[in-house]
Amino acid sequence: MNLNKSIIRLGLACSCVILTQTVMAAAPVKGQPLTMDQQLLNVTEMVPEFGGMFYDDNGDLNVYLTNPSAKSAAQAALKKVFGRSVDNSRSSRSQHFKGQPRLKAGDFRVLKARHTIKQLSKWKNAAGNVFLLKEAVFLDLDEANNRLTVGISNMKLRQSVEDILVSEGVPLSAVRIIETKPVVAMTHSLRSRHRPTKGGIQIQFTNNGGRSTCTLGFNATRSGVRGFLTNSHCTDTQGGTEGTLFYQNDTELVGYEFADPNYFTSAWPWVCPWFKRCRYSDAAFVRYYGGVTSNLGRVARTTGWNNMSLTINSTSPEMTVIAERQTNIVGSYLDKVGRTTGWTYGQVTATCSDYNVSNSNMHMKCQDTVYRSGTKLAGPGDSGSPVFVWHGSTVTLAGIMWGGLSDYPDNTGNTFILSPMRFIENEIGALTTF
Repeated sequence: MNLNKSIIRLGLACSCVILTQTVMAAAPVKGQPLTMDQQLLNVTEMVPEFGGMFYDDNGDLNVYLTNPSAKSAAQAALKKVFGRSVDNSRSSRSQHFKGQPRLKAGDFRVLKARHTIKQLSKWKNAAGNVFLLKEAVFLDLDEANNRLTVGISNMKLRQSVEDILVSEGVPLSAVRIIETKPVVAMTHSLRSRHRPTKGGIQIQFTNNGGRSTCTLGFNATRSGVRGFLTNSHCTDTQGGTEGTLFYQNDTELVGYEFADPNYFTSAWPWVCPWFKRCRYSDAAFVRYYGGVTSNLGRVARTTGWNNMSLTINSTSPEMTVIAERQTNIVGSYLDKVGRTTGWTYGQVTATCSDYNVSNSNMHMKCQDTVYRSGTKLAGPGDSGSPVFVWHGSTVTLAGIMWGGLSDYPDNTGNTFILSPMRFIENEIGALTTF
């Protein structure tokens, strides 16, 4: 384990604060599943030249290598670490692709890398102190661009970010700094009463004596208990199980909060940034009351995607869950169904990004980001939406949506953020979902 002692000097509006923090290099945390960054590092153990990967708009895998002659070794390493996930993207939406010849399964295009994943991982860990700035929004090992990406809410702080990076030995040539709005939790037809219940429909929860609105993610069985998943922030207290009540139609009780792990802080090793409370999933398990019927492995299907329709398709009202996906790759496509914006889809633009949540001390680690130009992918009330890979009448669960960036990357509000399945089940417990 490599430890890096660092002294951070931040020039603030009226004072100078000197802080010392020990930053832990990326390594598996006991009891935690491997993050995407750690999986990428596992590839570098076999292929040191490896610099990242992504799917392009043709659905083909592109791989960064500092030495193109390492392609054969990279093919074997990627197959060993990711299995069939890197057999090139298969999508039911033929309009995604540009009519270019498709690569064969298991093949990929080689791009020249300037940095290896091992270097980028080291620099990402060193760069963690950018979260001492309240304007810092996210930090990502950007495997699609072979560098780091730092999102901040005010570009006037760019120099402060650069000062931190330089003090930590991170070369600025390896970092992209972009301006973005803060991350917000998406709390606030699919809004009607549904029995049996299914993923994607509206739920309400008690909130200081009133009602707030979220989305039922997906039905599941946990240790023999029948219930559903939604966001932890869709409970009275984010993190910790206090028995929040859940409703439909304002007054009809459907269940109560049954499992919602506490957020954690850390003194050493520094897994959680200073002054923050952290988790790897914004997820809570709600237990159904006995008289509420539910359909396991079903997600509501509207009349169309990316058109804001909340009307259930009369001829095909559901999609069936057939599997779970544990790893999402940049460039692949993910869908979600939520009570506000309905069925939407976009491309994975970042994996395993760390996010500060606006107006709170919450910090979400290793979350995935989905974006589509010109489309509103999520809105208030969509929190908890099931996220999945669409195959037609069937789907593969990929996680649950919890928040969004209103302007990443082109100031049009077309992004949502999800907690991947591997971290949901690690924190909530093993789930039967289909």
